Amino acid sequence: MHVAWQRGGFATERLEARDLIWLSTLGAATRRRISLDAPLFAIDELAGFAWRPARDVVAAGIDEMLRLGCLELHEGGAEPLLGTTAEGHACLLGLMAAKLERPRALLGQVGVRLKLAYLDLLPANRRRQVLADLIADHEREIASLRLDLGPAWCGLPGRRWLAADDERLRHDLALLRQLLAEEIGRGVSVPCALARRA
Repeated sequence: MHVAWQRGGFATERLEARDLIWLSTLGAATRRRISLDAPLFAIDELAGFAWRPARDVVAAGIDEMLRLGCLELHEGGAEPLLGTTAEGHACLLGLMAAKLERPRALLGQVGVRLKLAYLDLLPANRRRQVLADLIADHEREIASLRLDLGPAWCGLPGRRWLAADDERLRHDLALLRQLLAEEIGRGVSVPCALARRA
């Protein structure tokens, strides 16, 4: 289900591909005004080219955000630029709080990267909650990973790949825990873009 701009659904619904386009666009446009091509470039760079939505799908998402008042178009310079609005800031907060696909799933991996890329835009309490949710997701994924699959399901190369998956998840979990510990250790609210614009 596409949850973008459904205020009541952010806490329980999982982000889908279109929502990740919204997240990337609103996050990038919150940092500064961006070109119409910037959301696609942001996804390429932040997602490590693991997932690339079609250009017309991204354009349709931008049109929808403009229509719903989450973005505004600034013209008059060398090229038109996109900026966020108060509605867009509220939407970004909701998208950052929404659930992701499992961390091993492709869209789950992209979602983790995008959330961490824009984490600093959130107030301190929301940053901590996002990190706590990502930690819980990784813990559940590690607990569910089957490393004891027999030969009928998986040969030795496959089992070695699953073991490497487990190592990657544990590494990512350790990093997320470190980021949360640093957030808690600060003990003060670091100024953020969304707090300043509220």
